[in-house]
Amino acid sequence: MILTLHILLAIAGIIYTLSLLAGIVQRFAIATSLLGLTILSGVVLIMENPASLAHVCAAGVVYSAVTLALMAVARVRQRRRASQA
Repeated sequence: MILTLHILLAIAGIIYTLSLLAGIVQRFAIATSLLGLTILSGVVLIMENPASLAHVCAAGVVYSAVTLALMAVARVRQRRRASQA
């Protein structure tokens, strides 16, 4: 159950962040919340099965880095659009 929720949160986070990047949505708080919930559910999964800690942590770091980088690019684009208007 937690694994399914974790995967859905991660997918929703990536889709929402890509929507930010495309300018379709404007709320960074939702993207940040989805990232935080994904990390939190990952921590719960690690606590349930600590044997796979290294693999899970590596994937989580990559997911977090990519999502944060996309959010940063989206914020720059949003500011550019606002200054051009």
